[in-house]
Amino acid sequence: MKVIRVYVTWDPEAQVHSARSDDVPGLVAEADTFQELVKIVSELAPQLLHENAKFMENVTNITGIPYHIIPEPFIINPSHC
Repeated sequence: MKVIRVYVTWDPEAQVHSARSDDVPGLVAEADTFQELVKIVSELAPQLLHENAKFMENVTNITGIPYHIIPEPFIINPSHC
């Protein structure tokens, strides 16, 4: 079964969580809270998959595809400390 990977980062300067996915073309989102971001991704990903399926071959069913939210490591740049 296909699993969609969604990568989440925290931007301390902008004070937002952001999400992206290589598995869902066009999926980029930002939110103030992690919970809000998960809600946005949960709504946006199926819509984008549906729209992208129109242009992809061999795509038959996009409903019920699970996704994993993966936090990316936060690396502090010493020059900003």
